[in-house]
Amino acid sequence: MRTGEGRMSLPLVIHMFSDEEEWARGAVNVLLETVTCASETKSEPAGLRYDVHLCLAGGSTPVSVYRACASDPRFREAAARKLIHLWVGDEREAPAGSGMRNSEMIESVFADMLADGNAEHGVILHAWPAGPREKAAAHCVTKLVDVLDKKKRPVFDLVILGMGEDGHTAGLFSMEDVSRGDGELVLLTQAPVEPKRRMTMAPWLLKSAARTIILIKGLPKLRVLMGNLFEERRDPIGFFIANPENQVEVYACR
Repeated sequence: MRTGEGRMSLPLVIHMFSDEEEWARGAVNVLLETVTCASETKSEPAGLRYDVHLCLAGGSTPVSVYRACASDPRFREAAARKLIHLWVGDEREAPAGSGMRNSEMIESVFADMLADGNAEHGVILHAWPAGPREKAAAHCVTKLVDVLDKKKRPVFDLVILGMGEDGHTAGLFSMEDVSRGDGELVLLTQAPVEPKRRMTMAPWLLKSAARTIILIKGLPKLRVLMGNLFEERRDPIGFFIANPENQVEVYACR
């Protein structure tokens, strides 16, 4: 299949699991492949250490995947040799310690490996600060601009997305959110449920990945995904599975 610009698109690969542990293990293997092989599979200018950039989904679905990854010796060995940057794809405007913030969930999982910004190895978490979302978004833009100035494309080595039963993904709740993301790094969006004030990386940025995996649990969500795949629905998740130019895989557990 060719995209509108003449580039070849890749087929979407869907991995189906009936066992949640096997589902999580499959997703963990993708994470481990990324952090252990990135420096060998991508070339950078001589003398530049290659850092790994992962963009992670929030919510409850990926928690077991992140915990299994953080406890795996291979991830820890990789973090001992290189910097692994963890970016949070979207966030909720919610009080610190409320249990509703994606940044805090990810921080709690990788807490014992986190390093400061001057380290040469370890895990760097690029969290959205608590407080008014306008300030948090401005902070995230500053961090992203710094990376975009230094890094080749795609921006991320791996993007992990989740999906709601309404077809939203990250902080993108409507096709209007998707369409107004051109030229932006971060968007302020409105969720249909509390906490309603959200912030998210722009769609094109979330799509700028060498590899993308979409994590889904439950048949209702799988039906929504398939509806977008066969153009029976038009939800934000469809933007990421239509004519993928880089590798996109779905890990679905029934």
